[in-house]
Amino acid sequence: MRTRIVAVIALAFAASAFANPYGRLTVLVPINPGTVAGGGALWTTTLWATNTGDSPVQLDCTSANPGIDPCPLLEPHTTTAIATPYANLNHQGFFEGPFTGLVANLASPDQVSFSLRVTDSITAPSSAGVEIPLPRPSAFHNARIALAQVPVSSHTRSRLRLYGFANGTATVRVIGIQSKQELFSTTVALSGLDTQPLPINPLAPIPAIRFPSYGELGLPDSYAGSDDAVRIEITPGAGLKMWGFVSVSDNVSQQVTIVSPPEFEYLGISAL
Repeated sequence: MRTRIVAVIALAFAASAFANPYGRLTVLVPINPGTVAGGGALWTTTLWATNTGDSPVQLDCTSANPGIDPCPLLEPHTTTAIATPYANLNHQGFFEGPFTGLVANLASPDQVSFSLRVTDSITAPSSAGVEIPLPRPSAFHNARIALAQVPVSSHTRSRLRLYGFANGTATVRVIGIQSKQELFSTTVALSGLDTQPLPINPLAPIPAIRFPSYGELGLPDSYAGSDDAVRIEITPGAGLKMWGFVSVSDNVSQQVTIVSPPEFEYLGISAL
């Protein structure tokens, strides 16, 4: 009986592997690497890639100069800062990761990791920067997102950035923490979705999202009332799976605060 069970499991795994023989270990990079000026600061965003494995790993990209500037190859046991992997970005945000499956340079699920950090080289040149979250596709939901305790003052600038698996709209409501009253409401359009078949697929072209849909909103620096912090609720339109975060920049100190949605995972009592 045990042999039969093992055989069934092996066949099930083989069927799954055949049905999904090729893909990419994927995370969303919500802000493009590079340097931009803004608000008396010079913001530099750096994407770090780490390969803890014993074999090199090929990252997905579209080179601006094919044959001259190849796509990044991560050598074993290295951490490397990589520039924008795509030559034709149309907005902030792209999906990145190594190939896995029936291709060369296979990557195991725990072999590659990324880190995205933003620093201000003018007002805080010695700062190590602020970490930007890199969500997995499973973090995108067709459910309301709540961003809690977003500070509000006359010397802060807040920007909401939204990313989706489809073009669509989302409703944004700002609610005072102290007053519990709705202070602001609007609609944000998400657009720019870009899908393409995964390259060098040995079986059939499977469409993959390279660039998510994207929308952003500069939030007011003050609201009616005396609330010094707000909760932002984002409700996606029908069929729109999305994720987002708020960046809060202090005009005086240039300190940046990132407010991102919490992630929950069901854990049965028996697993404790």
